[in-house]
Amino acid sequence: MCLIQIHLAIFLLLSLLSQNVSKAVDPSNNHDTKSVQRTMTQQPPPPPTLPQSVIQIVESEIYDNASEGADTWIGASHRWTTLDGRPSEPPPSLLPPTGYIFEGAWKIVTSKIQRDSMGWEYIWRQNKPSMRQRVWLRTIVPIKPPPPVSFTPQQRTLKKKKHIVSFQPRKTIKSWISIVKDDWNFKGFGMSFYKSLLFLDTFGLSFRLPILYNFNWWERRPALPSLATSLTLFFPWTIVYGFGSSLDVDFVAWLLGRTLAIGFWTLSILLWGIARLLLLPLGAALRATTTKVSVLRRPFPKPSRPVYSMTIQQRVGMSVTWRISQAR
Repeated sequence: MCLIQIHLAIFLLLSLLSQNVSKAVDPSNNHDTKSVQRTMTQQPPPPPTLPQSVIQIVESEIYDNASEGADTWIGASHRWTTLDGRPSEPPPSLLPPTGYIFEGAWKIVTSKIQRDSMGWEYIWRQNKPSMRQRVWLRTIVPIKPPPPVSFTPQQRTLKKKKHIVSFQPRKTIKSWISIVKDDWNFKGFGMSFYKSLLFLDTFGLSFRLPILYNFNWWERRPALPSLATSLTLFFPWTIVYGFGSSLDVDFVAWLLGRTLAIGFWTLSILLWGIARLLLLPLGAALRATTTKVSVLRRPFPKPSRPVYSMTIQQRVGMSVTWRISQAR
């Protein structure tokens, strides 16, 4: 009987020890492990890295057979498409994909042998109007995510009370030089040969180089004036160096018409106001007259844009030259 009681006491002692050991090693009762797991789950995953890429847009035009001998090209049914033929927005209004920003300006591909100086590649189709295409491209880069910022409880309280204003860094000279390089696209130069019919021993050779039209931003705005330089060599020995500037005739005609329309509207309003002041003593008769003669109340000219010819470009301008010769 005593032996049985001893065995029972030993068994109870061992069971109590095993329960205490299991509680000590149970990770569910360890508060430090819980806090470490909670902080690991609260950290956000790292953002995916986006590679640098290029957006390419194809511009298509077809030949207008209805034009009478003029070299006329009009936009196709889908003038702006992607490389796989899907319709797209024109380059000035196209937005970068989500997570990217544009780097540099739009450029036209002119490196291919079949393309002309403006980037056009001509495609001749049987029983269909001829087509020409060129490719516009622009580099996109991923947006860098902002570095994570940790605030103490005191800083978090101050952030709620204060209005934090962020300022963009100023563009340096190096960044401006990079923008100008990206926008530069050399279009070529001109050369002319001169021969006098009155003086048999007189002839000359001239070289012309456009300056502003080598920039894509300037070329896409035909209303802006052009600037070119020239160097001419004549025999007997004469050197002529000059600068020339010109404006598109279509823009000049639109500007003159717009100025005359606004000037005539201003003059009519002024004359009508003077007439009303002179007829002011008539009173009631004046009111009847002003309600009937409403033709003088001309509406302000509607805003319009200049229309440029797609076949012929006419320009008007002036040039300044400096000459060095043997005579003076």
